[in-house]
Amino acid sequence: MKQKTLFFTIISTLVIGLILTIIAATLTLHKDFETLRYYISQNSKQINVLRDEVSDFKSSISNLTLSLFEDPNGLKFVQPKHGVTSDELAFIQKQRGALIEPDEFIEGKKLVGVIRNKFNIQYSKNKNLFDGTNLNDRAKFIANAVTRVNGSISTYAVKSRYSYKLKDALTIHNGNCSDYALRLMLVLEVLGLKSAMISSVTSNLPGHVFVDAYDPFDDSSYFLDSTWNIMIKIPKTEGKSFFQFLFELPVSRRAQFIKNLNFIQFPTYFRYIDPGLGGLTGNPYSLEFLNGQRDGLVEQFRRFLISDLDQLKAWWENTPNHRPLSLDEIREMNLAEIPEYFNLSKNYADQIRQSAIKSAVAQDFQEKTK
Repeated sequence: MKQKTLFFTIISTLVIGLILTIIAATLTLHKDFETLRYYISQNSKQINVLRDEVSDFKSSISNLTLSLFEDPNGLKFVQPKHGVTSDELAFIQKQRGALIEPDEFIEGKKLVGVIRNKFNIQYSKNKNLFDGTNLNDRAKFIANAVTRVNGSISTYAVKSRYSYKLKDALTIHNGNCSDYALRLMLVLEVLGLKSAMISSVTSNLPGHVFVDAYDPFDDSSYFLDSTWNIMIKIPKTEGKSFFQFLFELPVSRRAQFIKNLNFIQFPTYFRYIDPGLGGLTGNPYSLEFLNGQRDGLVEQFRRFLISDLDQLKAWWENTPNHRPLSLDEIREMNLAEIPEYFNLSKNYADQIRQSAIKSAVAQDFQEKTK
């Protein structure tokens, strides 16, 4: 009997101890659970704060305009005036590269076919780049020529003149506005357009070279600038050059006519620069300076055409070496090695010069009779 009592006592003690242990563990777990709930609650508040901060950061980033710039180490973000957007960079990269490689250059008239074939192939691949420009197929083809010439000269070089050798004029990767203009003229002749090199030193365009071109395919005249990828078209000019057409417009109509023209600026920026002797003897150009000039170019060119045509004519008259020149005249003056089969633009520059003289005489007469 005593053994049974002792056994039940032991069992009861164990059960009670187990129950007390369970109760103690439950109380501890409850306390730990409450502590955990507290920390979760606090962390949730912090998470919400972080979420709000991330949202604010994303909002501020979306309102922050950054541009891309390529350097030897890859892409970097820069101020908008010094770089380009991702879409603009894609355009530039597709238009980048040699027109023809040095080993593709051949002597003789067959060179024309080599250049034309390269352009046709490249344009067929990238013609969609000009969708949304409101240009017809022929104008897009010309726009491709302008931007491909730009993309074929990767380094802006400060120098006194353009290349003399034809091979250099078509293949070198460095140059300034006169090199861009000469290369564009060579390409335009290959593609069937007449052209002339235009030099300007005026208030709104103080020291620049670009191209006046005429396309007999659809009787359109163009202001073309491969340095800055600028294109202005005047349709149905009845065989007149771009500047001849403007010179012959009545002065009373000219400003409004120019305001209504469609000035197109395709994406461009400079990655490399050769400052020339200025880098050693003076204040050299910088990439930041050059790329910073792109903003406002359209309005600058518009002001030039509206306000500076009289200054332009005076510049040509007073500085004959900088009057409009066609490729055949550049050859005859021994300014560059231009073969005789580049002769489509014969008399085209003279056409511009004569119209400038006639319009100047007409204006003088009008001034005297007022």
